[in-house]
Amino acid sequence: MKSYFKKFQKKSVPSMNNEIILFLSVGFLAESLIGSGFAKQMELWMSSLFDLSFLLFVFIILLSIIITTFIGIHPLIMVMVLVTQFDPTVFLMKKEIFALLLMVGWSMAVLLSPVTSFNMLVSGTVKEKGTTIGLRWNGGYIGIILITSISYIYVLHLFTT
Repeated sequence: MKSYFKKFQKKSVPSMNNEIILFLSVGFLAESLIGSGFAKQMELWMSSLFDLSFLLFVFIILLSIIITTFIGIHPLIMVMVLVTQFDPTVFLMKKEIFALLLMVGWSMAVLLSPVTSFNMLVSGTVKEKGTTIGLRWNGGYIGIILITSISYIYVLHLFTT
């Protein structure tokens, strides 16, 4: 076991530098946004969406994660911004449901966006464009997952409030 751990330390940890820097940078960005004018506007926008309609709130959150990932912003950034700017307990929404919403958005964004490493790897392997992989091949699946996830999150929210 000790020899495998040393191999892991020598080979795997140095190759994770990009991921470590990404998580640290996003954490600093999210922390720096707290208390800013952007944070207040984001909180107002999210609370007005939540007051208007829970289903609209869920759909807009998912769509915003997908769109920002589609234009090349890592889903982690959008998720961290949303986590730091919105307290679900203020609106009688369970934290677990909000976490599920963000995880669903992240997973859909990764499968749909042509600029994620997942779709770039697949497109290189099968010699197809990233848009073909993300939109055409995964689009129908994402549509089904979107409808199912929104329904599931809505039902969970109904039974927990």
